[in-house]
Amino acid sequence: MPTYIGGAGAGIAVVATGGTVAFAALIAAAGAAAGAGIGGLIAHAIGKHHADYMEKQLIDGGLLLWVRVKDDSQEAEIIELLNSLGGEDVHAHSITRYWGTNDVPLHDFDPDPFLERFR
Repeated sequence: MPTYIGGAGAGIAVVATGGTVAFAALIAAAGAAAGAGIGGLIAHAIGKHHADYMEKQLIDGGLLLWVRVKDDSQEAEIIELLNSLGGEDVHAHSITRYWGTNDVPLHDFDPDPFLERFR
């Protein structure tokens, strides 16, 4: 983001000093491309760090476990239980789901229409 802002600022400066809009757009695009490249490298490094950490945990005999809970109180209870049973690096992540039954493909598909009369 800072690289993109710098590129856009340079583009505005070029136009303000009498440069062409095309040249300003080229400078802004170059700044955006550099920012995207740097961001991609950073994202790759972070992802690799997490993957290496999980791999080390599994090699050392660790168990990767996901638990789905209903609410914060149940989350606290599960974390306490896992810690009391010797769990290490136990933590929670909140994920918000934005879909329901109607968003599942073929949720209303009836593979055998003849069974309709038995419902």
